[in-house]
Amino acid sequence: MQTPDPSEVRDLKKRLCQRRSRQTERQIVAAASDLFATKGYSSVTMQDIADAARIGKATLYYHTPSKEDLGLLVVDAHLDRFIEQAGELASADLSAADRLRSLVSALMGWLAAGRELVEFIMPERGNPPPKTMRRLKRFRSEYLDVLEAIVRDGVAAGEFRRDVDPDVAVRAVLGMILHFHILTIRFQEAYKIDDVRDQIADLALGGLLVRSEPR
Repeated sequence: MQTPDPSEVRDLKKRLCQRRSRQTERQIVAAASDLFATKGYSSVTMQDIADAARIGKATLYYHTPSKEDLGLLVVDAHLDRFIEQAGELASADLSAADRLRSLVSALMGWLAAGRELVEFIMPERGNPPPKTMRRLKRFRSEYLDVLEAIVRDGVAAGEFRRDVDPDVAVRAVLGMILHFHILTIRFQEAYKIDDVRDQIADLALGGLLVRSEPR
């Protein structure tokens, strides 16, 4: 029987450890995400997360040194999933107007479902921490790129006005959506997302669509 090469054994052990580490991290992020959504970020303790993930507290701190860092991991996971969803909606075989409406509706739903995350990444006082701001800038840039591509498609197809600057238009759309959510959180206003998402989408499209001349 051939003796295994020691270097190959070390590499195998390393890969197995890395795989287990990734699995544990996904387990932690999933547990934290559920707790933040149900109890609120400020009410959740690291012990709560360790218990929900069924790991020891020492293991939790090995993977993430603080609740803030864990919150950022949760934010990353949610942002990545949403950007992936946005890309799929943007590439659908629909008109530019319908794709833009889908993206506005999706972001409205995502922000409403992740209300606690919005409070975490957009503190009531002061600016978000630098780590959070870097993630927000990345998300904003990627989402704006998707929106802008749709607006340019709409202009080329004659659906959207040619005198509208796509760069300005998509920033206005995103700003309207974000500020709607931030203000409802600040003033603790309750609303049903299904009652408002169509209205917000109509407002977003209102300044873009080509209007037929009255007869």
